[in-house]
Amino acid sequence: MKKTYSKLFTQLTLIILFLNSVFGFSQEQQKIFSPDFVECTYSNKTDKPLIIYNKPNGELVKELEVLDFPNCWFKLAITDSRDNWLKIENLMVLPGCEDHELNQNIEKYKEKWIKAEQFEIFLPDIKNITFKFYKESNKKSKVIFETNDFLKVNIIETKGLWAKVKFIYNEKEYKGWLEKKYQCAYPWTTCSVEE
Repeated sequence: MKKTYSKLFTQLTLIILFLNSVFGFSQEQQKIFSPDFVECTYSNKTDKPLIIYNKPNGELVKELEVLDFPNCWFKLAITDSRDNWLKIENLMVLPGCEDHELNQNIEKYKEKWIKAEQFEIFLPDIKNITFKFYKESNKKSKVIFETNDFLKVNIIETKGLWAKVKFIYNEKEYKGWLEKKYQCAYPWTTCSVEE
């Protein structure tokens, strides 16, 4: 009887250690989702590879093939922008492809550049909040558009934690600055917003 309990205890201990390592890894991954960067995803509707350059209009560093899994997106943190180019802080593949090779070293392409094409930010689907788009990257600037509808917008520039985006609403194109707290780079979930 003691051997049975001892064996059961050993098995439970191994299971707990395994789960701790898995959830520990997930928690490490979650640290990437921080308020320190503008974040975006590369559209999973495109058939174009994600092309990374050493500098704006520079040499090709890597051409990443389109992800062919329905629940996987390239998720990027952006530190800077210049003339329709975005500077990478980190790059990973989430959420259904945690074992993707890019997730082994998410800073592999740090300080490399990508053209600002097909990169999306989502507005959280929260009906009681009005999302404002500003003419300039500050709240004292003129509001050029506001909505409480879910939107998918394309990032074209950054300034600090502000993202300049473009989108079409009721067949009209808009361009405006969106503050960090309304930016959601996770199309597989609803982002929370604190007012």
